[in-house]
Amino acid sequence: MNADCTHLDLVHKTPVDEVPTAIASFQGRILVGIGRMLRLYDMGRKKLLRKCENKVSDMNVTSLVVKVKLYVFLIVQCARGSGNAVHLH
Repeated sequence: MNADCTHLDLVHKTPVDEVPTAIASFQGRILVGIGRMLRLYDMGRKKLLRKCENKVSDMNVTSLVVKVKLYVFLIVQCARGSGNAVHLH
């Protein structure tokens, strides 16, 4: 992401298992929601390096909000289509 956070710059192409549905900057690294997984990547010379990974839920990650704490929003498969939030410290 550029300095004023208005757009992303292509630096690497890194293959992943599924389509990324949420991307956020987190403590100098990149936090990515990929399906049901939440992954933390760091910059490498040729591609992003996976630092850690966690299965957040049985639902897909749809949005990430980073403030002082991290909030992960998930798709809930029900008739109303409402969402749940997981709060991580």
